[in-house]
Amino acid sequence: MSATTRRRFIGSAAILSGAGMVRSAAGVPLAQPDERTDGLKTDDAQGKKAGWAIVGLGQLALEEILPAFAGCKRSKPVALVSGHRDKALEVAREYDIAENAIYDYQDFDRIAEDPRVEVVYIYSINAARYVLNEEPAEVTAYACKPEDDPRFREVPESVTFVMRYPSGAVASCLCSFGVSESRQYRVHCEKGFIDMDPAFSYRGLRLRTNRKDGEVAESADLVIKPVNQFTKEMDGFSAAVLDDSEVITPASMGIADMRILAAISESIQSGTAVGVLSWPEAGKD
Repeated sequence: MSATTRRRFIGSAAILSGAGMVRSAAGVPLAQPDERTDGLKTDDAQGKKAGWAIVGLGQLALEEILPAFAGCKRSKPVALVSGHRDKALEVAREYDIAENAIYDYQDFDRIAEDPRVEVVYIYSINAARYVLNEEPAEVTAYACKPEDDPRFREVPESVTFVMRYPSGAVASCLCSFGVSESRQYRVHCEKGFIDMDPAFSYRGLRLRTNRKDGEVAESADLVIKPVNQFTKEMDGFSAAVLDDSEVITPASMGIADMRILAAISESIQSGTAVGVLSWPEAGKD
């Protein structure tokens, strides 16, 4: 069997690099000092907590997801999945995770037999559905992959794609490791625009609207109240597991995301537009 890496396992998901990572003495990147919570280990003092397995120990997991457990009331990390055992062992010690709860991508399916694990966290993308309230019907994508750069043997340097929606709306998107970081989105409307910058950061989100009626233009700024998105997200999922309640973001959203990613990948390979709903698994949830 060929070696399975985190990149191959997770698929097309990509995380843009941000600020430099802080490393522990052994070289494992952890949360920035001003973002850590005293006492990284979590306990059960607040009652029953759902056990989480974190798949992949990349920058997002180490700097955002795992530190967020310190603020969770109903969630705790109990297992890790990584292709680098030494790295996983150090992270496990930081979060009081048992050594026998460390898995790699070859034995990942054994998590199903681990009674400590009730939720598996595999991070991926979300689409523009919250803005348009619909799913794309067609995707056209292009990728740039420098042949002489070893960093991009497995992933492209840049991907640009256009999603066309049944209503006629068009979303133009870019994801790149090779350009200056931008976390903005803008919605162009008939009489103005909605601008969010930053839109995809975990802190400091700002929303601005601009509306022009005749010769009169009005603008408004909204500073969004800070909240640890990962803490709220994980406790929301844990509540659904522990209380048998509804999930705000159901699995169907993730399935829809993967269909879009699959269509983007196919469009890059074929050089043509790909219909999202035409995929064989489109009707199988």
